[in-house]
Amino acid sequence: MAELYTVNKVLRKQDAFDAVTRSMADQVQLIPSLKRGERPKDWNGEWEIEPFPSSHDPAIKEGQDKTDGYNVDVGFLLKGSLQIARSKGWKVTRESNLMPSVTEKSVGVSAAKAKAQDSRNLILSIERMLLSDQEVVEKVAADTVTKTRGMMSWLDKAAHAVHPIPTALRPADEFKGDVKTFTEADLKALISKAYRQINGQVSLIGYVGLGLKEIMSNFYAQVPVTQSMRDTLVRTAPANASEIKLVVDTFQYDGGIVRTVVSTNVNTDKASGFLPTDASHLSGAFIDPSMWRLQFLEEMTHIDQKDDGGGPRGFFQSILRLQCLNPMGQFRVVHAAA
Repeated sequence: MAELYTVNKVLRKQDAFDAVTRSMADQVQLIPSLKRGERPKDWNGEWEIEPFPSSHDPAIKEGQDKTDGYNVDVGFLLKGSLQIARSKGWKVTRESNLMPSVTEKSVGVSAAKAKAQDSRNLILSIERMLLSDQEVVEKVAADTVTKTRGMMSWLDKAAHAVHPIPTALRPADEFKGDVKTFTEADLKALISKAYRQINGQVSLIGYVGLGLKEIMSNFYAQVPVTQSMRDTLVRTAPANASEIKLVVDTFQYDGGIVRTVVSTNVNTDKASGFLPTDASHLSGAFIDPSMWRLQFLEEMTHIDQKDDGGGPRGFFQSILRLQCLNPMGQFRVVHAAA
């Protein structure tokens, strides 16, 4: 007689957030790369960074007593706030749910489709919020609308008024200006400063807008040409003359390596509901993924609302925080036209 064993059962609760994110791989690039952090214990969380090693001249003479003072290295403290993220919600009339369209095979599909679309909209909104320059808002009263600090704000080398980042931890540099003038020398300089800040080679992922990515891919073709070279310069046709390919995804220099991912979600406009702008396509966040966590007090959860006769309805909600363990050795590129 056949028996049902626990190994044949799905005992782990389905993670709706991960499941929906995987279905949006072409629209959401950051969230899948972020590790889950520890479950938050309060609204305004704190985490400590150990003090950096420091050197000194350790030489002493034979038999010398220890009579001078002692050294105490003090660590650093970073803070972050939780944010409640809620979808716009969905509703389908009873009649619409009972009357399938030509693309819907059965009764009830309309509600399922609306619910799925609402979840995808929330995931995209969270992705763009995480990659924005949203500043943190801490909980100071019961009615405070708290906000987590966005990645582009974490990478800001300037001081912050709320939950300040210690000067020693803030990124060493950034590029902020007309990104259409951004050159390979600028990228190398940013990587070099990041190297010197952490005293080691950096390995970064750059989430970049298409405009910035095209500029970076063109680094490969930007070779200084002298007049004597110009006189004899000949363009060699590729082996496949019907194809032109100029895509560069990896940039490796003495100071480290950067791998790029094209994203339309970087540095979007907060005022318009995180919609992409021209500046978004020319901006980028260059991060060490091991230094970031996405913390959840509440996973993305669906809340069914009471149907008073008009039809089924509901919304999704999550409580989360973007945690940067240490912003050192990372940087941002922000387009700000003159």
